[in-house]
Amino acid sequence: DPDIDIRKYLARVADLLDGVQQQLAGDLPEVQHELAGNVALNAEIQQRLHETGDVQTLSALACNQAVIVLLQTRLADDNNVEVRTRLAHNPVLAGPIADKLIDDVEVVQEALAGNRHLSDVQYLRMYKAGSAKIREVLAGNTGIGEDLMTLICQTKATADSGDPLGNSDSTTFLGYMSTIKPFMSWQEQSPAKEKLVLAASGNLPAHLQSVLLTEGAQSEPLLEALAGNSTLTKPVQQALAGQKSAKVRGRLAANEDVDIDILRQLLSDPVAEVRAALLRDWCMDRAMEVELARDKDASVRCAVAAKDYSGKTAQLLLANDSDIIVRSHLLKREKCVSTLHTQTQEMLARDSYQPIRELLTAYPKLKPSVQLLLAKDPVASVRLKLVEASSCLRQLTLESQRILAKDHDSRVRQELARKLFGPFAIPSGEDVQLTLVGDPDVRLAIIASLRYGSTRVSDAVKERLIEGLDDDTRQTVEEMLNSCEED
Repeated sequence: DPDIDIRKYLARVADLLDGVQQQLAGDLPEVQHELAGNVALNAEIQQRLHETGDVQTLSALACNQAVIVLLQTRLADDNNVEVRTRLAHNPVLAGPIADKLIDDVEVVQEALAGNRHLSDVQYLRMYKAGSAKIREVLAGNTGIGEDLMTLICQTKATADSGDPLGNSDSTTFLGYMSTIKPFMSWQEQSPAKEKLVLAASGNLPAHLQSVLLTEGAQSEPLLEALAGNSTLTKPVQQALAGQKSAKVRGRLAANEDVDIDILRQLLSDPVAEVRAALLRDWCMDRAMEVELARDKDASVRCAVAAKDYSGKTAQLLLANDSDIIVRSHLLKREKCVSTLHTQTQEMLARDSYQPIRELLTAYPKLKPSVQLLLAKDPVASVRLKLVEASSCLRQLTLESQRILAKDHDSRVRQELARKLFGPFAIPSGEDVQLTLVGDPDVRLAIIASLRYGSTRVSDAVKERLIEGLDDDTRQTVEEMLNSCEED
């Protein structure tokens, strides 16, 4: 195919025929890049791409989970660090190749340390020989075995960035630190970074969770890290829920893998930030959500109101909240992925506080019934903002247009005219257009808004609009209106 994008797409197709592989292997480098990552490649094509490919092709080949061991060996000797780094990430990396990459430069070692498919012996070797960064990456690798996790749990806190295994030259200083350790407050002690990483993200067996929980009695950062772990047993969760530190309880409350019974206990936590941390955008327990919507602290209720996904009951409670800031948060959602319930919108459209109603006019998913309420609002600025916020993508309903076209404030009628007759005009009905063109306060705004090809009008609207105009203006207006019909 003459289109290179078609050939690039073909190069990624599963079960690619050998003859097609052969042809694409001699194609442009852009096509070779795509082909090199295809797991359907036979050994011959893999070797050909290795011999002729550029760095990008070799990098794609190094990531390929079907790459043969012979090529893994050659790629491990490649001069380009990026190629070796990509190879280190490959989950099908052969044992001898991994052994070789353990002694590579640190960026390659770091990639290898994150590979979840190595042996326990290899992980242990990397841990003992690697830098602090390598040990941290290993601690976060859910593929490491229990022996290495136990070793990490046994690392002691250090006063500097030295080796947490005790392999530094600062033995005298650490000895001195151990003599004053009983006099240090538990907040002052910092566990080794890899222990914090393991506590937060490791696939910890129950007994190691208990070990870290016990040690955490002398280290708030360790407990806080542990509270975020997704594999916690219920007894450990219960113990963390009873900790004095609000940071620990807050981290536990935010953990989406905590048992629902533990989360319900935290609903009565004395600290507002902990209760707010219970909120979820997805899969939120509706009973808990309602409890939080009734929370005594306005900051918690604001957090519920700002959620992208919330149930009808919670929305109605918040729309009726005594705090103006809480009600306004219903309309300040960042993503606005979900739509506020119709009844919620209607309550906000009747809100006694004018700025709430003005804020509602800009809500991107207004229901037709809510548009009508706002179009009839007693305050002109609310009605004006409703029209200003409308567009061809956020259209006003015909019924709302009919009401606004007869608004007693000329500013509202003029703005509506600009929206219905200007560029990217909102679709409208002949009766609305006739009402506006017959309005002496609006007619000039309509003429000023017209553009070539902007909006279609009926003959009756056209005649009413050009009536009484001077010859030059009449000719220009007719040309603009006729251009719409030609389009």
